[in-house]
Amino acid sequence: MLKLTRREFIKAGLTTALMLYLNPFKIIASSRSKNWKMPEEGRISYLSGSVYINGKIAEVGDNIVKGDTVKTGPDSEADIEIRDFAVFHIKQNTEITIDQILNKTKLTVKQGWFLTIVKRGTPFIVATPMILAGVRGTVFFFNVINENSLYFCNCNGTVDLIGADTGKRIKKVVSYYHTAYTINKSNSSNIEYSKSTLKYHDDNDILRIANRFPVETRVFRQKQNGKKKKGNSGYN
Repeated sequence: MLKLTRREFIKAGLTTALMLYLNPFKIIASSRSKNWKMPEEGRISYLSGSVYINGKIAEVGDNIVKGDTVKTGPDSEADIEIRDFAVFHIKQNTEITIDQILNKTKLTVKQGWFLTIVKRGTPFIVATPMILAGVRGTVFFFNVINENSLYFCNCNGTVDLIGADTGKRIKKVVSYYHTAYTINKSNSSNIEYSKSTLKYHDDNDILRIANRFPVETRVFRQKQNGKKKKGNSGYN
């Protein structure tokens, strides 16, 4: 075991204290330990590659507030925490805007890869160019390919899919374990959807950000451990 002299120990402690004073989230933001502290609104808790907030280079610990736009470059990704009730992961070439955080959280996925876990009982809305997804606690995924095409998976829970233009519910999707659709807008502007297989994401993507959401992600842990549990998997 590496031993520190008294002077080295004191120096290390002072350095850590100074870093915490200058930006307390730089050290603890990405931690899932008992030292985790809830952000006032949102926060970047992990990133790799080129990630930008409102066009400026982002760092771990940077705050996210209402009105912010987050973008990722090629081969880049980031985790964003919203208070203590949601976390989402975005991958390369993705753009999202935070429309609202407090009260009822709403964000817009303009393009790209988006996975989120929302604490049960929490109202949460994700908008895309074609549809809005309304939930009260679930795990779900979008890959917005363009303004007329996207892939959606309700990984676990209940999601209301609502037309972005009409405001009317298109479908209520109830899923125990990965119920997916491809959704497209036709030339007549009608929204068409069809069942799909699991694509673009898997259980490992979910479990990587699942530490603080054991209830919402229980099924994925069970599957990983080879356990099976009966439940509904389908749609209404």
